[in-house]
Amino acid sequence: MKLSRALLYFSPLFVVLFMILYKQPYFGLMDDASMLNGYLNDPVSLVALPQQAWSQAVIDLHGGFFRLLYPFMTWILYSHSPDHPGVLFALNFFLVVFSSLLFLASLITATSSKNDPLFFEKLGLSLLITYSIPWMYDLFIHPSLQEKLILSTAAICFFWFSRRLPRASLVEVFLAIPIFFALGACSKSQFVIFFPAFLILAWVKKNVFLNSKIVLLYSLFWAGLLTMGLVWIGQKGSYTGGIRFSISDFFHNKTKILLLAVAIFGCILLYLDWIKAKDISRILHRSLPVVLIFSYLAVFFSWNLVGYLISLIAPVVGVLVAHWIFQWAKKYKTVFVILFLISSFGISTWRSDLYFQKLADIRNLILDPTFSKILKDTPPLYINCMEGVFSFKFFTTRLLGQTLHMEELNTRKEKMFFVIHESKLCPAPQYIALAPKKIILSPSGSKSFELWQVELP
Repeated sequence: MKLSRALLYFSPLFVVLFMILYKQPYFGLMDDASMLNGYLNDPVSLVALPQQAWSQAVIDLHGGFFRLLYPFMTWILYSHSPDHPGVLFALNFFLVVFSSLLFLASLITATSSKNDPLFFEKLGLSLLITYSIPWMYDLFIHPSLQEKLILSTAAICFFWFSRRLPRASLVEVFLAIPIFFALGACSKSQFVIFFPAFLILAWVKKNVFLNSKIVLLYSLFWAGLLTMGLVWIGQKGSYTGGIRFSISDFFHNKTKILLLAVAIFGCILLYLDWIKAKDISRILHRSLPVVLIFSYLAVFFSWNLVGYLISLIAPVVGVLVAHWIFQWAKKYKTVFVILFLISSFGISTWRSDLYFQKLADIRNLILDPTFSKILKDTPPLYINCMEGVFSFKFFTTRLLGQTLHMEELNTRKEKMFFVIHESKLCPAPQYIALAPKKIILSPSGSKSFELWQVELP
């Protein structure tokens, strides 16, 4: 691939990096404050990190998670940047780009039964399609998200199962499969989405695995064991234990219906490919993205698919659509590249500008002299998001050295009160938004955070 074309494919990502440098975002409201506070109060050295990771994993079990790799990621991102959000977002940017590229490359490799001469062209187009999906940018905006860990560990497994030469020895098989599967399971429980694809590869790679039946059964054993373990942990967890399956909920989510339509269309094209080639190995390789979509929908059956949850399936859709274009519309490939380049560039600009400005305005709001005056003269400030209370308290202490009295909005008893409103990250309820109010402070106008003085009848 020529350098000029590679730069073209990476242009949506360059936009994100430019916006980080230009907007200079502050820390966000999801997990940033709690992570920074933890590392400030209890610094962890690299030597002590494994022990700390295990202790945290045990604590997470009560919530229904097993995330042994998570503390390693947060240590890299948060332990060195308590007052430098630019460092956090820059480190996170490179982690997201690396994980998404690694995953795209591994899945493209896995979907081909032989060396693909168009590999780099498919990789570039897949990258553009993936970053034409708006929710991929949540990974850049919220550094604490674990989806990049899932994509990275899944990529390692795809590369290992997709190997061609040398052949895997029996010792390597018996060691690699439990190690790689366990590594993925330690990223986040949603890693189980990828097990069906790994089982297909274990079956069809007869030229690599001398006895593919044994490899398949051994892979099935570990996949089943880890899946049952993660399901059991989830059912016992305080956070995940209340999730229930509901058919009606599935069809109330437009994203699920759209993904189901994509998967069904993929099945139709696979059938047409089968009629044309009659090559079962080729069909099974090419079926992997479709299988992953069905697996994803099964795992998230009762979840409302919004935001960052979609970032886990977006690269799969990117590879699938790129494969369709190269197989069924190759002569129009340049047209599709241009279309997805325009869409990814536009969406990258829109999402990066919008959300990095919102994060910058958290700092702008707190540092505004009006905000400091209100801290001295008013009763509590309120906000309509659980994470926002601790975050604003922590940020106010770091930036102003003052204590902020803030509470969740649902604890309010006053008729006249002050509330921080942001339409996307922490919107005020409809009854407050429609009530008589005065906008006290608005760093970027109605596009971002505002401080309201509300008086209810």
